[in-house]
Amino acid sequence: MARTEANREFFDKMVGQVDYESWIKELVNQTNDALTARLDWFGIDWVKDKGKPGNQTKTLRLLDYACGTGYTTAIFGPYATFIRGVDVSPKTVEKYNDNNTIKAIREHADSAIAVVGDMVNDPTSESIINTPEFFNFDVVCTNYSLHHFDDAATAIERLAERLRPGGTFIAVDFVSSEGDSEMTGDFKAIMPVRGFSEGGLRAMFDKAGLEDFGFDVFTDNAKIPDHKSGEVHVRSVFVVKGKKRASSKLV
Repeated sequence: MARTEANREFFDKMVGQVDYESWIKELVNQTNDALTARLDWFGIDWVKDKGKPGNQTKTLRLLDYACGTGYTTAIFGPYATFIRGVDVSPKTVEKYNDNNTIKAIREHADSAIAVVGDMVNDPTSESIINTPEFFNFDVVCTNYSLHHFDDAATAIERLAERLRPGGTFIAVDFVSSEGDSEMTGDFKAIMPVRGFSEGGLRAMFDKAGLEDFGFDVFTDNAKIPDHKSGEVHVRSVFVVKGKKRASSKLV
C-alpha cells in the first residue's frame, strides 16, 4: 500500500504536466497511432456504428484502469457503449471527467465517467468499484501502469477478474532490457521495475486465466528525459493482449 500512496501523491502532482511536457504528448500520440492501427489485431467486436445511449442494438463494456486523464478512453471509447475509468489519483480522475474529449464520447456511451479506486490492492472494499457495474467488462485496458504495481502478476489477475468470460485484457508498457538497473532514488518509491519481457508476461497471463496471448512492439520508441541529468532514455514499448478463458470463474 505504501507504493500505492506514493503513486497517488506523485500523479496528483504530475497531472498538470500532461498539458505541457512535450515528451508525454509525443508518447500519447505514438500510443494513439499504434493502438488505433491495431484495432483489428485485438480481435474485439468493436461497436463502430453507434446511436445515442439506450438506443444501441450492440453493446461493448470498457474498463480503463489507471485511466489517468483519459487518453486511453479517447482511443477505445469511440468503439464502446459503456465506459468506466478507475484511478487511485483523485486529481487525475477529476481531470478525466472534465476532459472535453471524454465529454464528446459521452454522447454515444453510457456515462463514460471515472471514479477513484484501487482494484489491485483493495479488491473487496465496500466501495463503488465493487458494485456489479464494475464487473463483466468486454474489454479491460491499462496503459503504462504495470511497472507501477508492487506485483504486476497480481495486478493482471485482479483486473482479469473484472472481465466477462471471453473478454479481452489489453496493456501497454515498456519492454525490459538486459541492461536495466535497479530502480533508485525518487522513482523507486513509485515503480519497482522498468519494464517486462514477452516471456514473463506470457506466464502472468496464463496464471491469470488469460489465453490467446499476443505481444507486439511499437515501431516508435518512447523518449523519456531525465530532468536531473539531462539524459534521454529510449525505451521500446509493447502492447499485449489476452482473452479470459470461458471456464474462468465469473465474479
